[in-house]
Amino acid sequence: MFDDTEFEMSVTFTSAKTEIISFNPTNSYLYSTPWEQLLNISLCILDKQEFENSLNKLEIELLPLLNEIKYLSFSYDNTTQSVSIFKTLIEKHNFLELSPLIKKIESKNTSEKRRTFLSHQLTNKLNLIKYKPLWQEIHDLINDSQKDYPFEIVTQKTKGTITTFKNKVTNIMQEYGYDGVYPDYYKKSNLKGIHLFEAYNLSYTIAFEKNAVHHIHCEEFINENHIDVWFIYGTEFLKSNQEMTDINTCRFNCKGKKTRIIFKV
Repeated sequence: MFDDTEFEMSVTFTSAKTEIISFNPTNSYLYSTPWEQLLNISLCILDKQEFENSLNKLEIELLPLLNEIKYLSFSYDNTTQSVSIFKTLIEKHNFLELSPLIKKIESKNTSEKRRTFLSHQLTNKLNLIKYKPLWQEIHDLINDSQKDYPFEIVTQKTKGTITTFKNKVTNIMQEYGYDGVYPDYYKKSNLKGIHLFEAYNLSYTIAFEKNAVHHIHCEEFINENHIDVWFIYGTEFLKSNQEMTDINTCRFNCKGKKTRIIFKV
């Protein structure tokens, strides 16, 4: 039995072991803009470099591109860096109009403040729907490098619990007229009346759309002993000859033709 007297002590280990579990982060940050999502996932992977043997082969191959994404997303330490991989990709997709802006960001004569401003301009452009093919290629490369890692929910809950949870969400979505399977659902409808939507801090009036597609993507989080679900909702308004896309398309700046909101249950 100890009294209230404070005392100091030290413990010495001859050896110690740590266990590092890498989770798949690709289902996270869907509430962000598309390029914010790429940045956040890139940072998750880059952070693992601090731990020995924590990167797989595909991640190691992606490191140069991930560092370029980090560099192009914001300025830091007034450093300059070549973004040759990114430039090759924009040339591949024929987005050459981005080249002058990237060249200014790369320039040694560009001040840190100016580089930050230019980086912000670049990411604003990259969030336009026009540049989705470029984003999609990088997104798929990153996703492929993470496919062997489990999602956090898999390590925290039993398979039966996860199946029950997913089935419950699907039943709720079907009650509201949605098709699809967890985590993606959609519903087609006509939009009656006049509605006010907001996307990328701009407001749009949408009226009497005949081909509206409502998308919902579920993103789950472990919160102590229960599962929280974020429903990422997006609507796209299609022309008669257009095909339905997915929730990711709704995250891009489409000048009012696609919208996105988030709610949590």
